[in-house]
Amino acid sequence: MQFVYRGNFMELIFDEIIIIDELNKKAKKQVFLPGINIVVSNGKDDEGNYIGKSTLLKSIFHALGADAFFPKDHNWEAHSKYFYILKFNLDSIPYKIMRCANVFYVYDKNDSLIFKCNERIKLSEFYSKLFGFLVLLKDNNRNKEYALAQPFSYFALNFVDQIGYKEKTGFLSFDKINQYTKIYGDLIFSQMGIDNEKLNKLYDEKNQISNELSINNEEQILFEKILNTLNIDENIPYEKIEVLKQEISIHKEEYDSLIKKYDLAKKKLFDLTNKKSRILNEINSIKQMLNTNESEKSNVLKKHICPLCTNTIENYTEVFFKKAYANESLSNQLVSYDSELIDIEKEINKEYSTYSSLYKEMEELEESIGVRNDDVNNIVKSIGLKEYKENIINKYNDVVLKLDNLTNSLKEIKKEITPLKKLASSINDNYNKIMKEAMINYDISVFKYNDEKIDVPLSCSDPHVLFTVWLTSLYKLKRIVNPNGVFMPFVIDNPTDRDFEGDNYYKTLKMIFDLSHCCKQVITSKVVFDDLKFKDYSINKIVVDNKKYSLLNSEDYEYCHNERNKLQII
Repeated sequence: MQFVYRGNFMELIFDEIIIIDELNKKAKKQVFLPGINIVVSNGKDDEGNYIGKSTLLKSIFHALGADAFFPKDHNWEAHSKYFYILKFNLDSIPYKIMRCANVFYVYDKNDSLIFKCNERIKLSEFYSKLFGFLVLLKDNNRNKEYALAQPFSYFALNFVDQIGYKEKTGFLSFDKINQYTKIYGDLIFSQMGIDNEKLNKLYDEKNQISNELSINNEEQILFEKILNTLNIDENIPYEKIEVLKQEISIHKEEYDSLIKKYDLAKKKLFDLTNKKSRILNEINSIKQMLNTNESEKSNVLKKHICPLCTNTIENYTEVFFKKAYANESLSNQLVSYDSELIDIEKEINKEYSTYSSLYKEMEELEESIGVRNDDVNNIVKSIGLKEYKENIINKYNDVVLKLDNLTNSLKEIKKEITPLKKLASSINDNYNKIMKEAMINYDISVFKYNDEKIDVPLSCSDPHVLFTVWLTSLYKLKRIVNPNGVFMPFVIDNPTDRDFEGDNYYKTLKMIFDLSHCCKQVITSKVVFDDLKFKDYSINKIVVDNKKYSLLNSEDYEYCHNERNKLQII
């Protein structure tokens, strides 16, 4: 697919990462260049492991407040004892961000302090202004309402570390993801330029209005049934009405009591009808949840994948029984609601019987007044029921008006949803096209790809190939569908150093290096790298030359210490 660059997109480049241990007077500085950067070890095979390549890449995002997972071995960051300074530029404008523990300082090109905070959300607010877009996710701490997301959300599509490669695609390289629900689709669509909060709220409003329409339709039908029972003769002489008014006044108290009971019966009918509608909605929701849980169960048992966060499950037996218990609980709820529905339908029939009985009592009372002939009965009905009928008609008209308003509101919401749905559909179409082209261009055979929605996680037995295809495709997709967005460096840690078969090693690195055609900076790492196999690419090779677990050194300390001293914290 040919990339057409449009709009005023922004490019972010990482220039240098500095890590300082002031207590032991050790440090590490590492410069990155535009283009392809590959961090390698100075040893061979296992001799090159545990020398700090992954820590170096994670430190970039740690400095930005997008917390990656540092290994607990050797107490790295155990006491938040390091200073991190990241130099980066955004559209050639230089910035520095310094982090110590959970305090962040941002500086401009003159090393003047322009922002500081000790709260991640405040840092996200700063990024939203700097990068010109928001990432809103459903926050578990705020009753699953949409809220500004933690800083990792701005970089999640641009980084995967060694532990982030799982059987199913996701954003498992960062801490704090468990704070949010439904993160997968919301995060991707936000990065692609869709206001996902607005789209989901519109869907919620649409469902709410649809439910109200259903309830009001039932009320309208009920009013019509009542009005059909009130057959009143409107052409009765005034004189007869006046005579019978006097007779009726004798029975006024009894008649008023009947009218009140009549109103009460009507109200109960409405309440029961509304309750029946709500129970039907609950039953439908539980049925959907049971259908969803049935498909998730196979992932828990066969693949050991959590249906909520897509993490690998160690104690999958326990999770299965918890899930089974949850399903059993849902089934019990379904039985309970079904039983309640039967009871309510009985109550509705009973209340309608009461309503009819009251009407009959009213007729008998009217017949007891004066001469029992049809003319007199019609006059009595005209006097006693006319007011009631007018009241019903007024309420009926209110319901009809409300139905009109709800219908119009639903039309307006659908108008707002339509362009967002079209945009989402266009994003899905482009996503499928890019993914299929990648499968063909790099001869990917470890998994099959059919048309998928972008917010559905992909699975594969070779997670390194899977994540590389997926993330590089998302990067290309963003270039097309969100040309006014901000584009970060593409950082992928150890993409070929384990679980590899055949020539997938070459295919995976080629996919990453080819991304440099549309990405200004690519950073990856390898234990050993064969330059001759990739002589067609211009690659900045960064050799990490130290012993195991000794990333920091004394030689870099003076430079790093001086860089830190340039930055004022007040």
